[in-house]
Amino acid sequence: MEIFKLPLILTLIVLGYTLLEGFTYSNEVLIFLGILWLFFGFIFFFRKNITFRKFANKLVECCRNF
Repeated sequence: MEIFKLPLILTLIVLGYTLLEGFTYSNEVLIFLGILWLFFGFIFFFRKNITFRKFANKLVECCRNF
């Protein structure tokens, strides 16, 4: 589940900011987070495919060092 580390951290940062400042940012931030979660979910569910497995492994290696 290391693949979800980046979207989780970004979501927690946005939630923390919302708790401190209120909803002062645009909807584009929420759309970006949604697209990010969909992208990582797509990679997660299709990682058994050889083409996606190579990409998913590179992504996990990147997030492991994050």
